[in-house]
Amino acid sequence: MSLLPENELKAVESWFTDLKEALGVSKNTDRGRVLASVKKLVVENDTYKEEKSVVTLAYGYKRWGDLYTWAKGQLLAVPEVELPELFSQPPNGVVFKPGGDYDKAKKRLEKTRLRLKEVWAYLKTEVEADPTCVEWADEQKAFFV
Repeated sequence: MSLLPENELKAVESWFTDLKEALGVSKNTDRGRVLASVKKLVVENDTYKEEKSVVTLAYGYKRWGDLYTWAKGQLLAVPEVELPELFSQPPNGVVFKPGGDYDKAKKRLEKTRLRLKEVWAYLKTEVEADPTCVEWADEQKAFFV
């Protein structure tokens, strides 16, 4: 006999069945094994949070979402073209202005370099399609520089 009303007992049993299913354990697993699985998940989650924090700080970010967004941007199909060395550092006018921030400028530079690589790849395909466009392509590159 249980001290719980029958409908509450059924609700607890249903919840426990759902918990077993969510944990991916068999239907015959006892409560002790299920509790051990939950404790293990809690420890793994805490470890994951600590590791996430270390990786985030190691890459110079304060939030995991920012690092994730940056990493996701790196996975985009980036055209393999050589950009001038000028585009390797943030422009001094952005960094050294009042209120300028080197870290923000560095992050913005990654996006800018991706767009510039797309432009350089486009200009390259145009020149390959029509070799008489070389002068025009050089003018466009000079404009961006």
